[in-house]
Amino acid sequence: MEKTFKIISANGLHARPAAELAREAGRWAASIKLRVLGRTVDVKSIMGLLSLAAGRGTEIQLIVEGNQEAEAFQALSKLITHDLAEIL
Repeated sequence: MEKTFKIISANGLHARPAAELAREAGRWAASIKLRVLGRTVDVKSIMGLLSLAAGRGTEIQLIVEGNQEAEAFQALSKLITHDLAEIL
């Protein structure tokens, strides 16, 4: 499953939302990736997320595959849209 979001948070994908995303991703057996400008990282890695340097206006693509795919996708999509981004 894949979905594209646009970051609307003035601070972009900084430490707090990266930690929340990694924590939530760690709850699921699925493979969970985030792609930004052709670069893909494991969402379960806070350092990977921060290395994307995704600022306001950046388009990010959430990619979830495998066990518990639908549940993980829904939970992470909700977390991303809560205070970080909007669905494109």
